[in-house]
Amino acid sequence: MFAVGADQWGLAIGDVCGKGPQAAAITAMARWTLRSLVGDAQAPAEVLRKLNEFMFRQDLNGRFITLVDAVLDLRGDEARVTLACAGHPPAIVVSDSGEPVRVNASGDLLGVWPEIRLRDTSRQTIGSTISA
Repeated sequence: MFAVGADQWGLAIGDVCGKGPQAAAITAMARWTLRSLVGDAQAPAEVLRKLNEFMFRQDLNGRFITLVDAVLDLRGDEARVTLACAGHPPAIVVSDSGEPVRVNASGDLLGVWPEIRLRDTSRQTIGSTISA
């Protein structure tokens, strides 16, 4: 999690195909590319599309990334999460009552195809914990 604005936070949860130093290098590249793109206050789906374009131009030896990219807007007792999912299991919002709700978001893996299908999904909660 990292600061995006005064009341906004970026959050990325994902996985890289493979192990070892090559997978670690792809993780580091994706992390810093993602952070630089989120700083431009773009929607999560657009950020993931740009990360995919960058990854697709690299020689990744068949490796890919699954990722949930979210922007949390926290103001007072309200929270709004906007997220996009690229091949990763969906995020879950947990209310104060403890009721988990799956956030309906899906999309294509990163680094496999030159153009991917993604869409932003938003959910607003009042006095709730948001988790992915």
